[in-house]
Amino acid sequence: MFGMFLSKVNNFTKFFGIFFILFLSGCVQSQDLQSPQINEAIYQVSAPWDLQLYDSFYTGNSSNEIGDIGKVVGGIIPHHLIAGHLDATFFEYIKKQNPSTIVLIGPNHFDRGYAPIISTGRDWKTPYGITETNIDIVEHLIDTSFVEAEEEVVKEEHSVYSLIPFITRSIPEAKVVPLILKQGISQIQMDHLIGNLLNIVPEDTIFVSSIDFSHYQIVPVADFHDELSISVIKDFDFTRLDKLEIDSIPSLYVLLKIMEVKGAEHVGYELHTNSGKIVKSPGAQNTTSHYSPFFVQGKTQNEQVTSLLYLGSMPEDHKTREAVFEQLSGQEDRFFSGMDYVLYNTSQGLQSYKNFQQNSVNNIADFFETFMLPEQLDTLVANASIAVSQQGYAVGILWYPTYISLYIFPVQTEVGDVSLMEYGEAQKYLRELIDRYGLEDYTFNSMHTTINL
Repeated sequence: MFGMFLSKVNNFTKFFGIFFILFLSGCVQSQDLQSPQINEAIYQVSAPWDLQLYDSFYTGNSSNEIGDIGKVVGGIIPHHLIAGHLDATFFEYIKKQNPSTIVLIGPNHFDRGYAPIISTGRDWKTPYGITETNIDIVEHLIDTSFVEAEEEVVKEEHSVYSLIPFITRSIPEAKVVPLILKQGISQIQMDHLIGNLLNIVPEDTIFVSSIDFSHYQIVPVADFHDELSISVIKDFDFTRLDKLEIDSIPSLYVLLKIMEVKGAEHVGYELHTNSGKIVKSPGAQNTTSHYSPFFVQGKTQNEQVTSLLYLGSMPEDHKTREAVFEQLSGQEDRFFSGMDYVLYNTSQGLQSYKNFQQNSVNNIADFFETFMLPEQLDTLVANASIAVSQQGYAVGILWYPTYISLYIFPVQTEVGDVSLMEYGEAQKYLRELIDRYGLEDYTFNSMHTTINL
């Protein structure tokens, strides 16, 4: 069962997960033993309380490699601390700007509290010292926006408390405005927040959204989802935000709208990684990915992308087929996120899953002809898709005005069941596919090939 596959990890990842949990448990213990007495009625407290852990992220940061990209107005960073070196890179780079205020926007992971937007009136105690909350801004937002100070909610929200120490170390004089957004917040409420926030923050404020990207997927599926997310973010395509496989669409919406107002729609620098790659386990079956763009003055990339998932042959029986779809959906129903088209074959011809109806085509080759792609690409995609269908694997396709990205997902569907192809075998399969159709203009990475048009 695919759901079972997604809930398991390989032995290396299991070991790392257990180690990391124990490590963080040690951090909590060290807080009790080493930290000064903290009056929780006065302070919020960052976690984990481990100076050595945060110092290690700075050892692995790449801020010195960025060069001069201009003034950073905002960015996205992960709260998944396995990628803490991305957070350190961001804050170390912007420290030369010496911002007086950092607005930190993150998800309300557990939907706690009453208000759609939650903040705190307390300062922060961290292993590096104290970081002040900009209480004037917080009080203004409480008076004018859909914001409430709910201290117990902030105390339990890792999208904020895990990131404060980076600010304390890199920019100790900066004040913070933490904002936690519920998933069901309305656009009216978010727009109201944006307007009131921009009316009061200092000009040198930097806006940061705390967002993790693809969850619970194997690496090639996560990479496919992330490529779409990155394209939508760089395009500032607000119509497609709800398609993205990220853990806080509201946090992204607020950040992008602010960047739009500020004229900072260009990504001057970016980092992208995945937990499976960080722990050197690319075959891991349950990963989290991270994307960190630095927004500077400039325009969007303005390059629309279309996404397709082609599953090949699926079981004829409707109930059996639905069981396969349920297994494929996986934990939190994330597998099908971000797709414009999800297609598969039965004896009745080409079919669609939920979100596409086009009865004028009978097979995958006819489908691609409707997009009037160049003949070379049309033949390639059709042949590759047919090969996938014959083997029972899945293919993900992202096509842009000037190139196409083709992913092989090592997912096999067989008579009502779903299994994962062994990682090395899947790599070999894609390499053979490239060689079989004589591609000359491509790059090869893992189970992904990029073909220029």
